[in-house]
Amino acid sequence: MDDSKPRTSALDESPRRSERHNGDRRNDEQVENQERRRGEDRRAEPRVPLEMWMEEVEKGHSALRRTGDVSVGGAYFERIVPHPLGTRIALRIPLPGDEQEVRVYGEVVNLEKDGTGMGVKFIEFDGDGELRLGAYLSKAGAAVAASK
Repeated sequence: MDDSKPRTSALDESPRRSERHNGDRRNDEQVENQERRRGEDRRAEPRVPLEMWMEEVEKGHSALRRTGDVSVGGAYFERIVPHPLGTRIALRIPLPGDEQEVRVYGEVVNLEKDGTGMGVKFIEFDGDGELRLGAYLSKAGAAVAASK
C-alpha cells in the first residue's frame, strides 16, 4: 500500500464536475446522485431532538456522552472528540423512570467535518433494550412535539 498519498474517506466531499480530473472513472450522473443522497435523511427510524447522557464503556473505562438527537436506530453525539469511522462502541443508556439501563452496541458511521461530533448506528441491543428505548422515545417525541 502506498502511504505517500493522503487517505480519504466516504465523508470527503465528492469533487464537483469542474474539479474532477480526466482520469476519474465516475461519470457525471453518479456524482450527482451521490450529492443528492447526502442531502436526504436515510434513517429508518424517526429522530427525536433530545439531549440525553449515555455512558460509553470500553475495557473498564467509561465516559459520558451527550446526544443531540436519538432514535431506535442510533444517536448523534455533540461536542466530543469522535472515534474514527467504523469504531465499535458499547453504550449504557439510563432511561428516566426505568430501573434497568439499556445496553447497546453501535458503530461510528458519521463524523462532523469540524471534528466535534459523531453519528452512531445501533447494531445490537441486550435483552428488550430496543423496545424500552423505543417506548421512551415515543413519549419523549410526543412531549417535544407538544412543546412546539
